[in-house]
Amino acid sequence: MIELKNFIKLTLDEKFMILDWRNDLNTRKWMYASDMIEKVDHLKYIEYLKNSIHKKYFLVFKENIAIGVIYFTDIDYNEKSCEFGLYRNLGVEGVGNILMDKIIDYDLNIERHGNPNVLTND
Repeated sequence: MIELKNFIKLTLDEKFMILDWRNDLNTRKWMYASDMIEKVDHLKYIEYLKNSIHKKYFLVFKENIAIGVIYFTDIDYNEKSCEFGLYRNLGVEGVGNILMDKIIDYDLNIERHGNPNVLTND
C-alpha cells in the first residue's frame, strides 16, 4: 500500500531524514536551488507550508517504508495546474514509477475537482 504524509505532519526525525535526502549531492544537483539547505531553514520552510495553499509536499511510504518525496508548487486551483517534482530515498531502488503515479493521481485530482484535498491527509 502506498501512503502520503503531508510535510506539515512529519515528525522531527522524518523532517531531518528528508533533508538528508535533499542535501545529498546526487539529489540536489537536479534541483532548481542546488545549494545545501540548513536545518533551521528547512524547518522554517515546513512551518511556512502550514499556511500555503499553493505548495504541497508529501513523504511517500510503501508498506511503511519511506521511499521518497513528491511535491507540487505554483498550484493554481482556477487554472487547475501546478508544477511538480520528486526525489527518492537514495537507499531504495526502483521507486520512480510509484512516485510518478502518485504525482499523476494528485494532478488528475486538481484537474477534475480544482482541489486536491483528497491527497493532503488533512
